[in-house]
Amino acid sequence: MAFLMKIDMQERRCSGRWEIDSQASVRIPGHAHPFYCTINDINFKGLKLWFPRYIDIDNPLTLDVSLSDELNFRIEAGVAWHRKTAQDSIYGFFFTKIKEADKENIYTFIKRNFAEKIRQQIYRDIP
Repeated sequence: MAFLMKIDMQERRCSGRWEIDSQASVRIPGHAHPFYCTINDINFKGLKLWFPRYIDIDNPLTLDVSLSDELNFRIEAGVAWHRKTAQDSIYGFFFTKIKEADKENIYTFIKRNFAEKIRQQIYRDIP
C-alpha cells in the first residue's frame, strides 16, 4: 500500500467516498503507456489517484481506468485539486461524464471486493 502524506484540505463533498486504496492502471491521453497508480477513494462523482512519480495532466481529460480484469471504465474528468512533491503526484478528480452502467459496475465491484473495508469505514467514528 502506498504511503500518503496528510493533505490539510477542507472536505466539501456532499457524499462520502469509498476508501479502497487499490492498485490500478490509468491510461491518459498523450501518454504511450498506462500509468500504475493507487485509487485511494472513489464514488460516483469522483476519485483520488496517487501516482508514484510526477505526472503532468491537462484539464479536462478522458481517463481509461482499470481496477482489475473485471472492472474497466472510461470517464471524462476534471482536476479538482492536485498536490505534488519531488517524487509523486496526488490528484482529486471530479467526473464530468460517466456511464450509468459504469456506476453500477463500480458499485458491484466495491461491494464484492471491499465490503469489510467499507463496513469498517462506516463504523469507525461511532463510539
